[in-house]
Amino acid sequence: MQTLHDTRFYPPTAVLWYPTSTWQPGQKVLVQTLPWTLASDEFVLAVGVYAGEDGWDTGDRLPVTSAEPALPLLDGQTVARLGAYRTAAGSWESLPPAGAVP
Repeated sequence: MQTLHDTRFYPPTAVLWYPTSTWQPGQKVLVQTLPWTLASDEFVLAVGVYAGEDGWDTGDRLPVTSAEPALPLLDGQTVARLGAYRTAAGSWESLPPAGAVP
């Protein structure tokens, strides 16, 4: 897998901080942002949750303990791969999961 952008250098376009210490059991948290740029014809969408109040600063993420449906886990099982997409004929299409980790 080739990393085009790393969140250490390209943070989300909106500063969002909702510490896990304020979450309630069973509460769903949805955050939607757009990347600074999308200079590629293909990309992989993944999600990870930073641990603790200073998780962004330390880079510590919580492990993914379950995902339904089962998703490929990356970076020491702290990031779940949600999907891959590419542009075709002016619109984005979903790519099937690869046999190996992207």
